[in-house]
Amino acid sequence: MKFLVELSCRAYAAIVSLHAESLQYRYSDEMKLVFRESITEASMHGLLAMARVWATVAGELVTLLGPAYAAKAGILAASVTCSSALVATAAMSFCTLGPVIVVHGYSATTVDTAVIPGRKDRSVTLPDGQRMFLSCWEPREIHGINTVILASGRGIGDHTGWVPLQTAVSQFARVCTYDPVGVALSGPGTPPTTVDELIEQMHGLFESASLPKPYILVGTSAGGVLVRRYESRFPGDVAAFVFADSSHEEMEWRNAAIAESFDPGWNDAKNLRNNGYLPKGELLHWHDDVPMVVLERGERAPCNAFPNLTRQQCDDINDAWHSYQVDLSHRSKYAQLRVVQGAGHRMVMQKPEAVAQAVHDVIDQMD
Repeated sequence: MKFLVELSCRAYAAIVSLHAESLQYRYSDEMKLVFRESITEASMHGLLAMARVWATVAGELVTLLGPAYAAKAGILAASVTCSSALVATAAMSFCTLGPVIVVHGYSATTVDTAVIPGRKDRSVTLPDGQRMFLSCWEPREIHGINTVILASGRGIGDHTGWVPLQTAVSQFARVCTYDPVGVALSGPGTPPTTVDELIEQMHGLFESASLPKPYILVGTSAGGVLVRRYESRFPGDVAAFVFADSSHEEMEWRNAAIAESFDPGWNDAKNLRNNGYLPKGELLHWHDDVPMVVLERGERAPCNAFPNLTRQQCDDINDAWHSYQVDLSHRSKYAQLRVVQGAGHRMVMQKPEAVAQAVHDVIDQMD
């Protein structure tokens, strides 16, 4: 098995070299580390488990490399893969692996979603003619008339990553998630190249599907930036927030003040703005006095995830992450900050019950 693990890691390293140059440059070490941990864990459960990891990698290749190489043929803009992948991949810088296998932001789950009561899946036509897959689940007796929306980050990954949380929330509320344009069940399309374009597609989906307003928006990692930007664009649509270990708009330049090597692209102002982040020295002014719960991971990011940082820099990065969560908890007079013990950055997979409780609590505050 050890030989197969090493062979797999070498093969994956070769695959990483196929990704967009900026993705290789900024995150290749973290991607390789997460893969090694995943394949090593899988090897303890046999060849079938290792095959599942590789199946996930194959799906990732279709999502990431397909649009990129189509772009080179003149079908899509060359920046699509890079811009949508960078922020999602950045989340892996803070990822700790729990009992669920995670590879580069994708999760394996054994939940049988086909038998969920009140599940309604459909393909929705957007105003521009493109189609997005929408999955809404609800209990027989809905807790309130609002819609809980589990928002995917910068257009990478699909609705299946939300299954544990969606299952929990569907016990008391209508809860919806979706596949971004060009991903999984949404089929072919032109993925957005900026966060604002993604927001327009989200809004088009929610409006076309006639989802009851106002929404309770749940954002994890870069999805936190996304839902804050959505509320800034459509303030009347949002009634409450739950942030699950959310990224922060100032984090790129603040992390660079600790260690510029943490993200070599930290000073690319155009790319940062396209992904919802702020360039050096700019401050977040967003504020919304609505019910809000900010959930912070209880586990600090392991320093072996950052081979280019000193131990002190790693500790400082972890401390900075805590400060981002504290800051977000001050963005509403109704906000609460909660530390989720036993959870890493992927708390929606590791501790879905804690996130679901936060959703339940903000709905209670709305009543």
